[in-house]
Amino acid sequence: MNYAQIRAFYSVVREGGVGRAARFLNVSQPTVSQHLRALEETAAVPLFERRGRGLALTPEGARLFAAAEHLMRAVAAVEDSLATPGELERGRLRIVSDSPPVVVQLLKRFRDRHQAVTISTALASKAQIMAEIADGEADFGITVDPTVGVDYTAIPLRSDGLSLCVWRGHPLARKRRVELMDLAPEVLLLREPGSRTRNLLQQAMNQRDVTPREAIEIGSREVLREAVALEIGVTVFTASECPPDPRLAYVPIHEPGLMIVVHEHLVFRKRTLIRPEMAALIEIARDYSAEQAGQRMATASARSG
Repeated sequence: MNYAQIRAFYSVVREGGVGRAARFLNVSQPTVSQHLRALEETAAVPLFERRGRGLALTPEGARLFAAAEHLMRAVAAVEDSLATPGELERGRLRIVSDSPPVVVQLLKRFRDRHQAVTISTALASKAQIMAEIADGEADFGITVDPTVGVDYTAIPLRSDGLSLCVWRGHPLARKRRVELMDLAPEVLLLREPGSRTRNLLQQAMNQRDVTPREAIEIGSREVLREAVALEIGVTVFTASECPPDPRLAYVPIHEPGLMIVVHEHLVFRKRTLIRPEMAALIEIARDYSAEQAGQRMATASARSG
């Protein structure tokens, strides 16, 4: 029996399967399976039993897991005590997000402190994000209003309103803000089904019984901007997705009686072992959340004053 075998066993239980444990440990599935077989041979009793497509602990496996959990906590404490304060010297993170502006903000702050950590990011829909976190393929997700239940933790990051994007010569470009009824005579360009912005906009328009003159589905944000610049129609972005463009104007959408806002969250599984690099990103996310809350309060105070 050795530490690698115990760690593999512990990870299989915590991660919910050999494949997920292998991804978590950054080793191959055969390696994890080999460790499990060696540990069962040493224990001389089966540690798992098959239940459908999954694995369940035997009574002997449950007792070993309780002991392994104490060991892993002790190892984590030793690693923490030996770690040099400040910059992390190693680690890896995978983040999937439906909001490029937010993930870039967190990435910048993390890289400023911990350049030795390898980070990969990817854009995905909300459903894909939650699936990758559930499968252990991603450490974190950044998405809108996640349904977390008892299995996930969600840290609020920021709230973002919607803005109408029009070409510079459009009559609405001269307005300080627009209401949903202003969209009725327009050709409305939409993202793909499942888009957070599209869903929020359509829900609000349904509540106000507003239907655009015509709707055209277009894929990416970049193509939408180009289509607006060519005067094909107008579209809607969150406020953070409105980079300066001399051809375009962005007008905030304000609908009395409706809160048309997206709430971005950092999401991760509760039952995962929090590695030092994960703890570092969680700390950065909480600091970012506090800053955004402070800015919202200052803005609200300035408006009321």
